[in-house]
Amino acid sequence: MNEPLKPGDTIEVQISPFGNFENLKTDPRYPGWSEPVEQICDREAFEDIVRNFKPEVLVDVDHVSEEGGSTKAAAWVQSLRVDANLGLMGVFKLTELGADLLNGREYRFLSPAWILNDQNAKASRPTFLTSIAITNKPNLPVRPLVNLAPGMSNPNNNGGSTPPQPKRSIMLEQLKTLLGLAPEADDAAVLAAVKAQKDALDTATAAAINAEAEAAANTHNVPAKNREAFVKAYAQNPEAVKAALNSIGTIKTTAEPIAPPARVTNSAAAKPPPPVALNRLQEYDAMPPGRDKRAFLAKNAAEINRLRVEAKKAEG
Repeated sequence: MNEPLKPGDTIEVQISPFGNFENLKTDPRYPGWSEPVEQICDREAFEDIVRNFKPEVLVDVDHVSEEGGSTKAAAWVQSLRVDANLGLMGVFKLTELGADLLNGREYRFLSPAWILNDQNAKASRPTFLTSIAITNKPNLPVRPLVNLAPGMSNPNNNGGSTPPQPKRSIMLEQLKTLLGLAPEADDAAVLAAVKAQKDALDTATAAAINAEAEAAANTHNVPAKNREAFVKAYAQNPEAVKAALNSIGTIKTTAEPIAPPARVTNSAAAKPPPPVALNRLQEYDAMPPGRDKRAFLAKNAAEINRLRVEAKKAEG
């Protein structure tokens, strides 16, 4: 911000980007009831909200008014518009409460509350804005209020000496959130965080493929003198090696053991223990080698790496 905000100042902010966002719908007539719903936030929905808008709409703190609490205003929504890149935009007129909270950086994001056009559908478009909350836990990936970029600046600041901030992509702001970076992080910090995530994923993927190759070598009794070449070939093209192994079958070098007869003891003590809840690392380690395991790793690499580091620290 170029200067501190004051009561009565107006600022234009991003209320919601375009996209589909999952949340829970509720009904004040049935306390405690909720049901999952996909919110379709496209141009059609936002244009409908703009048509139905009647000033002024309340801006409170953490949706307390929607939950039957205080209706004290942090701001009042004066107008709405649809931006081709940023989605639903709104002009706020700040109260003393709102100016103090934003200047003190106590709250940084927005969260709209609205009515859907089809209350019974699993996916529905918002059609009427009932209120907006300033919050620190938004469901939608909105821009931070205290990082006002071009198109979201304070109209009451007439030609201050501080130059306008460079235009930033909303996708970059979302990427910072996903990477756990502060909104003010620069491009170098974003690049370093992305590289760290990629390196971690590459390392974990390579380890998974090597482990899968070793398991395949054991399953197919690959001789020790050929094992290194086998693992290398498997890591380069797992599907081709598996196809070749399936065509030639297992190399049998030892007699297979005879399995003992199955036995069931119908006593309470013989019942298997209840399943234990597994974390992502335990799920990954328990999965058999193959495409599903590699896909699971790609999706959960950061969590798996974190749990593996914690496990090593615990081992001393």
